[in-house]
Amino acid sequence: MSAAMVHAVGEAPEWEELDMVVDRGASVTVINNDMVKAVDASGARPEVRYQIADGSLIENMGQKNFTAMTDAGTTHQLTAQVTDVNKALLSVVKTVNADNRVVFDEHHSYMEDKSNGNRIPIERKNGAYVLKMWIPRDQSSPF
Repeated sequence: MSAAMVHAVGEAPEWEELDMVVDRGASVTVINNDMVKAVDASGARPEVRYQIADGSLIENMGQKNFTAMTDAGTTHQLTAQVTDVNKALLSVVKTVNADNRVVFDEHHSYMEDKSNGNRIPIERKNGAYVLKMWIPRDQSSPF
């Protein structure tokens, strides 16, 4: 492990708060490299590009695999592609493909694990649906 990698993880807070916009148009879950400081990006694929809303393309700078907890107290393993975005986007397609249901409603939005019926509330914030995640610095034994 390089000194830069150790230094980056050392800068991570004990718990990092991450608001993920629940996005039905996102084909993959994406974050930027400054998010999820407890984990370093690996496996950059610059030949893979993502088209953003204005039509321009941004390249894949790797991915981060991490454990996170929701405000509802549920623990999740996530994989996010790292690219040049301003907001973390949680792909509804990937979420549904992982055997979940996503419900958007004016007053009560949530993600539901279809295997056990557990629901995670999604809040409406500044015109977007947002899932608050908490990422522990210690990913080797986060809970």
